[in-house]
Amino acid sequence: MTAAGTLAVMPRVYRISTSWRWFLNAGGCVIAPVFGLGSIYLCTQSAVCSWWFMAIILGIGWAMASVMILGMLDAHVTRLELCHDALRLHCLFRDVTVRIEEFRGYRVVPQAHSVFLIRTGQRRRFVKIPTLFAHMDEIQAWLAERLPDLDVQEAAAEVQTLEASAAFGVNQQQLDAALAAARWKARVVTIVTLGVMVWPWILPRYVFGMVIILALLPPLAVAMAWHSRGLLRLLVKPKAPYGNLFIPFMLPGCLLTMATIAVNMVRYRPLIMLTLMLAIVLAALLAWAFTELRQPLINALCLPVVTLPYIYGVLTMANMRCDRAAATCYRRPVLEKTTSTARDDYRSLTLPPWGPRTATNVVSVSRRVHQAVKIGDTVEVYLHRGALGFPWYIVLSADNAPK
Repeated sequence: MTAAGTLAVMPRVYRISTSWRWFLNAGGCVIAPVFGLGSIYLCTQSAVCSWWFMAIILGIGWAMASVMILGMLDAHVTRLELCHDALRLHCLFRDVTVRIEEFRGYRVVPQAHSVFLIRTGQRRRFVKIPTLFAHMDEIQAWLAERLPDLDVQEAAAEVQTLEASAAFGVNQQQLDAALAAARWKARVVTIVTLGVMVWPWILPRYVFGMVIILALLPPLAVAMAWHSRGLLRLLVKPKAPYGNLFIPFMLPGCLLTMATIAVNMVRYRPLIMLTLMLAIVLAALLAWAFTELRQPLINALCLPVVTLPYIYGVLTMANMRCDRAAATCYRRPVLEKTTSTARDDYRSLTLPPWGPRTATNVVSVSRRVHQAVKIGDTVEVYLHRGALGFPWYIVLSADNAPK
């Protein structure tokens, strides 16, 4: 009997839940006009931009609006039909009917709101089922009766590998105790990381001590994972029993870059080139040291995305904070003031040539300096050599300048 014929025997039909349909409808009705009309507004405000730049803005805006509208329509059309040994997924742009024997298992990916059915003997071939259906518990129970959960299988196999190691004890009770202790350590470090990360929302200023903690958290996570002999992981598969150090390993670098992105460099290219080189080297070393960071290969390829912001933040902060040389001061009048709606904390002033800047130039300043000066007032530009050889500068008003 074919898959289509099997479905003819009393199929159970499921549709996207009503709450999700209302949510997608409301979001689409708001977001689609924002993208569509917003792109038109941006083009009307960008008279100096070239035609191709405006075409890109319009294309992105209307493409996103179209995606939202199609998502609304797809939510009303999509349905899943289940029978004894086959399923049919009917969506707006596809209609898939398959037999359950074609698959070797399934994976639940909550971040993608999907269940992936993995085919047997075919690499990178799967059927994606959204988890937005009503009565999703019945659908998952139907799958569990017919297919194994591959994440559970792999986690069990890894635990068996640990059980075979004499380093964690000779019985299951001792291994469970070691895994529980590892998970507790991972939770403590994760809570500390999240506490440091919410600090800028409590106080809108990056305290230097907090920046130091941010710089130390990723090396601490790497050291803990290295010395745990596999009980702590930098990247944990779903349903694995290990301690998860993903947050303290990845997120501090992003916030560290945010804390240092306001530092004005005279030339960014040398710093960026050194950052790229060190980030690639660090990513290669991490992939070599930790299996979970190199298998599958996509993890190793994405690793520089984690190391890049961390290296940039550390280099910028070291270059600035370790600079003990005297700064060179340039006093220049303000030619023009500009307020950026995209960056509310740092606004810009137009100054005549100073030091290495041989032409009229725009410099970023803090909100306090921007509000304290008027066109024609004199500001002081302090040029520092940089501890690592990357010159940087800061602009202060006469009232805020050091005496």
